[in-house]
Amino acid sequence: VLRPLLATSLRNLSSSFLHVDRLPDAVESMGEAVEIYVSLGTSEPVLYRRDLADCLRAIAGHQMRSGQPTRAVASIGQAVEIYRALRGGATDGLRPDLIAALRESAGILQTLGRSLEAAAAAREAEDMARAQA
Repeated sequence: VLRPLLATSLRNLSSSFLHVDRLPDAVESMGEAVEIYVSLGTSEPVLYRRDLADCLRAIAGHQMRSGQPTRAVASIGQAVEIYRALRGGATDGLRPDLIAALRESAGILQTLGRSLEAAAAAREAEDMARAQA
């Protein structure tokens, strides 16, 4: 019962750390939240997979800011996979999250010099955004 609350508190703590320029602490807090959501998602995936995807997106941004693009691309890749899976069985309410994650993925891939993959992710995001409009 308390683990979801702890995960939420860690997400909030991570955000607070970012506001006071404590990036390593922000990464660590968000990493702990990810671990909790992974654990919660195994027992109740319907309830916690979106939270996991949101945390993975956030930690990817933290990892990029801290000079860890290889870790960031893995995190955002997992987030994209989860958003896709969730969207497959849900309404279009997840489309903006998937579009944002694809755009972030494109930026990270570009940073890593993986231009073709970056272009594909950006194209997918833009096609999805156009279809939404």
